[in-house]
Amino acid sequence: MKTQNSVSVPTQAVSVLILFASMLSIILVVANLMAMKIWNFCGIPVDAGILLFPISYVIGDLLMEIYGQKMANRVAYYGSIFGALTAAFLFLTHLLPDYPGADNGAFEASYSMVGRIFLASLSAFLASQLTNNFIFEKIRKSTKEHQLIRRIFLSSCVAHLVDSLVFETVAFYGRLPFMEFVTQAAFAYVAGLLLEAMLLPLTKHLANSLVDHLQYRHGKNI
Repeated sequence: MKTQNSVSVPTQAVSVLILFASMLSIILVVANLMAMKIWNFCGIPVDAGILLFPISYVIGDLLMEIYGQKMANRVAYYGSIFGALTAAFLFLTHLLPDYPGADNGAFEASYSMVGRIFLASLSAFLASQLTNNFIFEKIRKSTKEHQLIRRIFLSSCVAHLVDSLVFETVAFYGRLPFMEFVTQAAFAYVAGLLLEAMLLPLTKHLANSLVDHLQYRHGKNI
């Protein structure tokens, strides 16, 4: 396989790219389903999607380190499109006339996810991934190759802020008292960042192992 810049991409690198792209799309859809569950954490309402979204950042950072910003952005766009298609197909299915006597309660429960929270999740995912990729690339150009942890953490600090602001604003602004809204947004930011920080050693290990195995980094053969 060759990229637009006519750089030959190892077959194994293509296989890993397909795996990452598939995982990111699946995580986006499943996390949106999980986000419909609002659970109580010490009196703070939290959507369950927060437990899964940090993995999307891990995959995003691996995409950036191995394939570069252009490819990472492309995967983020594709993931968002698949998420939007999921919502569209559920909406179209909802419009189909019910068969007399059929129990469609299970579907209606699934369809109920297509709403404000789903839109908030999609918007936050795309905005945060693009922000993470942009900051990651800027830091990469000004740091040494081995400073991967620094690239990941600093870009995540900004990306999680965008994620929390976009998601909480679209999903809950106007529905919660202002101070409760601020508390929930602040918790989402801190919790998301802490969860990803816990995964930093794993992210670094996977990135270095894959780069060594594939002999491919930042969209180039090494």
